[in-house]
Amino acid sequence: MKKLAAISLVVLLLFNLTGYHLFFQYIQFKHERTVQASIDNNTYEGSKLIQIKVPLNMPYLSSNKSFEKVEGCITIDGRAYKYVKRKIENGQLVLSCLADDKKTSIDNAKTEFGYYVNDIPTTNKKGTESIKKATFDAEYEEASKSTLATRSIVFTKAQTPIIITSTSRGYLDYTGKPPENFFS
Repeated sequence: MKKLAAISLVVLLLFNLTGYHLFFQYIQFKHERTVQASIDNNTYEGSKLIQIKVPLNMPYLSSNKSFEKVEGCITIDGRAYKYVKRKIENGQLVLSCLADDKKTSIDNAKTEFGYYVNDIPTTNKKGTESIKKATFDAEYEEASKSTLATRSIVFTKAQTPIIITSTSRGYLDYTGKPPENFFS
């Protein structure tokens, strides 16, 4: 009886450490396969497409009149969007995307479950910052975020443009001369 209790506690500990990550990744993988199959078969609703326009600063860029198929996803303000097609027009990258609400809900459920399992409060009661669990890839995420340049993104749905401007500290503003001897 003690052996069975010890084994069950070890299994519960392993599930709390990594098992729920694998469980949510499996659910998300199955969902992504379903969504990608509907995009491949063109069974999605065309009226639910959202256009995202991103300005491109590339000289001598040729424009495409027709859309080409593209795969990928982006998360903006906590909401996931799945790329369907793209084209380059008038110096802008035009992406047609579908809002992926189920992926957003899976991500939110994973986050809430992680907070619940690790006994981390999800709301700030006194107006202070909430405690964040340290992850192994936190340094990598911060480094990759810092290489982004300032850009604006324009959403268009039903002829109503929404402009989102994001900035990061990707490029240093240094106007001095370089050193004469690099190794000194």
